[in-house]
Amino acid sequence: MGDSAPRITVKPSLKQEDNGNRLVLECEIEASPKPEIKWLKENVQLAESPRIKARIEQKSDKIYGIYLDIDNVTSDDSG
Repeated sequence: MGDSAPRITVKPSLKQEDNGNRLVLECEIEASPKPEIKWLKENVQLAESPRIKARIEQKSDKIYGIYLDIDNVTSDDSG
């Protein structure tokens, strides 16, 4: 099949790991081709750093897991 617009198939959720020192925001989308993802906070794109990482994992033909990992969480990360 051809290209299709991204569609959220699993709503975004937030998980705490490492006793609350790490946050993982995740959702699942269906898309073709593989999507490009931008994470925003207060309408400003988050810059990746050693502490903040965005990733996409292909789960099946058109299904992708979308993640934002935040390590060493601080109060500045809220919002």
